[in-house]
Amino acid sequence: MQTGRSPLNDTAGLPYPRIQQVLRGIKRQYGKPRRERLPVTTDLLRAVHRQLTANATRDALVYQCAFSIAVYALLRVSEFTCPRTAEFDPSRQANLQDLQVFPSLEAPQYATLLIRTSKTDPFRNSHEVTIHATGQPDCPVGIVSRYLKANLHRAGTTPLFVLANGAFLTRGAVCKALRESLRDLGLNDRAYAPHSFRIGGTVSLAAAGIPTYVLAILGRWASDSYLLYLKLTPAVLADVYRRLGKVTATNVISRGSAGRR
Repeated sequence: MQTGRSPLNDTAGLPYPRIQQVLRGIKRQYGKPRRERLPVTTDLLRAVHRQLTANATRDALVYQCAFSIAVYALLRVSEFTCPRTAEFDPSRQANLQDLQVFPSLEAPQYATLLIRTSKTDPFRNSHEVTIHATGQPDCPVGIVSRYLKANLHRAGTTPLFVLANGAFLTRGAVCKALRESLRDLGLNDRAYAPHSFRIGGTVSLAAAGIPTYVLAILGRWASDSYLLYLKLTPAVLADVYRRLGKVTATNVISRGSAGRR
């Protein structure tokens, strides 16, 4: 008998949670694959910074600071932008006062950013991330210090990033500025998106030999999903097999050597 009610919903018309979970799993498994985004690694970030400087836009420092902390702090774009150019909730979006440099703006050694809300923080407990000086000319802490000096006139409760025209920094603006710089560098800008910063920071840490458990902590991952960003390059694979080829019986401790199977 036809009741007019969807078999996926209960008598109140609400979807069954377990069925929805199953459907989401099927979509992930058999749905269209997501477009793979290329990473903005630390070396590419340096090139983007140089391009922003060469373009001499009024907002170059805004984007350099935003891009730097996005890569080095493994940020999601929503954690440092506003939803719209004139929409800002100081309890949810990053405030200017949330970004600080220590011990001082004149002698910066490390910077902290308070993340008010995030994908993995549904109860808004907030989380503070820290990035340290690298000692390089493009040091993210030095860029943060310069940005904060240029914004001493603004109240701490205003949005973290505000463009020269008064608009708040949004995901769309980040994407546009990134792709324009990449296009000027002769790269396929459509292969990159704002999430490329988080991916780039992750793969750069892995390339530097940082242990995976450190990656998980820095990226605030509760699962091993960050491993999806990592790929074995030909150089890494070649080194793996060079090491494998040098293994001898004296290097191996097996269960059998202890008298057990």
